[in-house]
Formats: sequence, structure tokens, C-alpha cells
Amino acid sequence: MPSSPSRRPRARHAAPAQHDAAALARGTARAVAVPAVIAAVATASAPGWTSYRVQPGETLSGIATRSGTSVDALVRANGLPAGGGYVRAGEVVQVPSGGPARRAATAPARPATHTVRAGDTLWGIARERGTTVGALVAANRLRSNTLQPGQVLRLGAGARAAAPAAAPASAAPRASGGPSHTVRAGDTLWSVARAHGTTVTALRRANGLGGDTIRPGQVLRLGAGGQAAPRQESATTFAGRTYPDDVVAAAARNRAALESAGVPSRDAVRDLIASTARSYGVDPALALAVSWQETGFQHDKVSVANAVGAMQVIPATGTWMSGVVGRDLDLLDPRDNATAGVALLRLLLSQARSEAEAVAGYYQGLTSVRERGMHADTELYVRNVLALKQRFS
Repeated sequence: MPSSPSRRPRARHAAPAQHDAAALARGTARAVAVPAVIAAVATASAPGWTSYRVQPGETLSGIATRSGTSVDALVRANGLPAGGGYVRAGEVVQVPSGGPARRAATAPARPATHTVRAGDTLWGIARERGTTVGALVAANRLRSNTLQPGQVLRLGAGARAAAPAAAPASAAPRASGGPSHTVRAGDTLWSVARAHGTTVTALRRANGLGGDTIRPGQVLRLGAGGQAAPRQESATTFAGRTYPDDVVAAAARNRAALESAGVPSRDAVRDLIASTARSYGVDPALALAVSWQETGFQHDKVSVANAVGAMQVIPATGTWMSGVVGRDLDLLDPRDNATAGVALLRLLLSQARSEAEAVAGYYQGLTSVRERGMHADTELYVRNVLALKQRFS
């Protein structure tokens, strides 16, 4: 996500005078991401199965995990489209009897408080402890979302103990025969090529790739021209641009919050972005192309510039888009992140002279593009996004 601190349009960019705020506000309802908690409802069920109502922020994969079954089994039992998609809060789904309900009934007593750690957010704590942001705000009489390390929060009834930490992943195998790169979450062929001094075409040829899809853990051969390791940069620098310490620290806190809270799958994020784009009147193929170029649909991605989530929105732009859509947006929330990115795209498309200029504005900032022209990396970004749009169309 190479950019300068001014890469995103800031609030100084005036919105159109007759901006259709009502139309934008129709995008998505406020959704607070919370843990996989499903409330039982009294409806008829098949033998061995029972009905549960999906809570805000729940995903089908989360339901499957807590129910001791698979996504495919839930898809078949509920007549859902292949892959499951992004289930909606309030939907009633069939799950195996004795899953989350039985575990909840036999769970040990839960602690009544949570001590805030560095990087904690209300959203992350709510998700971790099986409660909601609204419940935390009410239980602690909070006037804002700001938390301080060491602060003790009352959790209220129904909250649960923190989940145990996941075991560290084993190291990925190395490719033989020359320098290689192990794909990390959010990597794209373009970002790998730039980091290692090679080209997308060379990477495709060296690895026999028929397209641009790569997966975390995959080992890519870099070819004869690739550098064995990218140029070392400081913790405040990315792609030759240095960011202030407070920005880097805020990015680290957001990254830790997303890692501890858990995020939807790539498929769920893709479905969420596409549905949000349709509701805002933005071509879903364009919104998907931007997100794939930015993060590969990885919502846990946070750049050193503190661009957050699947749509890589910085906090200043998030605040701006909150005003545009008429409600507060939490960039850590997958739905709000999609809303902020899609709303920004819609606004840029209404102000730019072409789709290419709008895409450049998303990356570099529209004022910067008009005053200075596209940077070399912006030109490559625009070409990639427009090519990806054709794939997603």
C-alpha cells in the first residue's frame, strides 16, 4: 500500500454542493461486530438439529466452528448458496443440537471485568467477551470509545472469558533453486514484485501462474532478476516514505486489535464489499478490484500509514466518510470499513473526470493527482485496478 500521508483525500476536499446524503445513507445499517453468539429460538427443527438466530457480526464459518460442524453441512441444511456467503443478523439457521447452547450451559463462571491492554478497542473487547459495544458503553457509562491501558471495564451479564491464544503457525517451506518469497496475508503479485525488484510478468513465468491469485503460505520463486530479500526499511518507513511515530503506533494498535478479535473470511469480505457497492450505486467490480489490489480481501491488514482493513481507509478519511453517510463509522468493523471505502469511491467517481482519475484519487488523493499528476506507483496502481475490474465484471 505505497502512499504518502496525503495519499487519501482528506476533509479539505469539498463534497459536491448538492451531495445526496440520503442516498448514501441507504448503504448499510450500522453493524457492530461481536463474537459468535447465537440465541436459540423456538421453531421446528429436523431431528438432531435446532434453530438459532444469528447475531450482529456472526459469520457462517463462526457458527460452524461453535456448532462442531462444517460450513458445507450448514449450507446443505439451510439451503444456502454454495460457499455460504455472509449471513445476516436476525436470520434463523439450523445447527446441530448440543453445539453452542450445550457448551454455554456447562461453561464455567465468567469474569465480570476486563483490564484494558495496549491495542484494545471496545469492538475487540466486545467480540472477545461475547457482548456488544453498546452493553460495554452502558455498563461503564462511557462517553467515548477511547480506552486507556490498565483501565478496568465491567462486562455485565453474559460476557465470557477471553479465548486462549492460538498456537503459532509453523514456518512455511522454502522453495529450492534460487531466491524465493513466502506469501503473507494481503500480498499481491504486484506488491511482491515491487518489494523484490522484479515484475509481475517475471513472477508469473517463474512460477507457472495462469493468473494473479496467490495464497498466504505459498512460496514463490523470484527468478534470476529477483532480490533474495526486500530492501530493509525502518519501522516507520514503507516504499521510501516515512510516517510519524504516532501514526505508526496507532497502526500497530489497530493491527493488534484486528488480530486479537478475528475477522471474516476472504469470501465473506468479498460478498460484503460487493453488496455494499450495489447498495451505494457503485460498480461492485470496481470496489472489489480496489480491495483486492489493496489487501486481497484481508480485513486484518493495517499499513504503516494506518490505512485500516480490507478497503485500507485511514482514520481521517473514515471521519470524513462518517459525515458523508451520516453516522459514525468504525474502520475496524468489516461492514463499516466496506461502507467507508465504497462511499469514498462513490464520491471520487462523482468528482473525478474519469474512472482512472477516481482510482488514482483513492490511492494518491484527488487534489494531489490534479496538482502534481499521477506518481509512477499511482499509474501502476490504476492499471492494476482497472485490469482487476475486468476480471471481477
